[in-house]
Amino acid sequence: MLLVTVSDLCRGFVVSSERASRDINGQTTGVCERWSSDQNNTFESRHQSLYCERLLHIAKKSLICHSCNTIRENWHKILCADPVKVQSKENLKRKRREDTMDRAELIQKLKEERRLKNNALRRERYLRKKINEGMLVFDNEDNDDFTKIFEKVGEDKVPDNFKLMWKEQAKALSVKGSSGNRWHPMVIRLCLSVWNRSPEAYSELSQSGMLRLPSGRLLQYYKNAVPQHEGFNEEVLQWMEQEATKIQLSEDGKCGGIILDEISIQEDLQMKKVNGSNQLVGFVALGQENEDIEQICTE
Repeated sequence: MLLVTVSDLCRGFVVSSERASRDINGQTTGVCERWSSDQNNTFESRHQSLYCERLLHIAKKSLICHSCNTIRENWHKILCADPVKVQSKENLKRKRREDTMDRAELIQKLKEERRLKNNALRRERYLRKKINEGMLVFDNEDNDDFTKIFEKVGEDKVPDNFKLMWKEQAKALSVKGSSGNRWHPMVIRLCLSVWNRSPEAYSELSQSGMLRLPSGRLLQYYKNAVPQHEGFNEEVLQWMEQEATKIQLSEDGKCGGIILDEISIQEDLQMKKVNGSNQLVGFVALGQENEDIEQICTE
């Protein structure tokens, strides 16, 4: 006969809230139970994992199993997580168009935008403070020496891209409004490359205040300069040929193939103007090539 004492059982851990614990997918991982206390015959709330091992290993001196201990270590995050707030954020991510939101969602979106703005201002103040702390102030004599040293650097020793960036920054600082500046194509190309890889990283760099960069809306205009449609796009192929000619690519280098790495489909209807008339974009369309193949298969 095997005798099991109370000390051999995992009783979870004492909690003040009877909230159930959940994983990142929203599945319940633990619940609260009321246990009788050994003192004064009172009851206390204890949280236990649904995968609790119940019986503790003899070799281990711990009073709680591994599954319950994992929840206990993250219990503070579980208490701080507001399920209503998390759900509202998920709804905002699903519905980004304001015309499809109700009043509560619009208010929540406004609060979220204010929070992001305050965080950006706080981050800007922090970066400015760090930059000011890292800068050194020299006396007039040392300052004159540094000025003479930089003036002696010949323009032939400075890379062209470096000079171009400095000129563009000086021009952007001299313009009062953000819409009055005209950026060099090389700067647009560099910023567009960074923005395509990570819009968040580009926004972080732009909001840091260390560089004056084109806005994301302007880059999006450049990105959408070539109209997109289903099937093979002749304008995209012509653009590829122009880029290859611009960089003086050899004829052998122009031979290649197209590899489809991954694709993401956004479910949405948008209005765009084509030759002065409005057109709805977003309906299912597989292109003329697919229609020709289906017609051949049915004949």
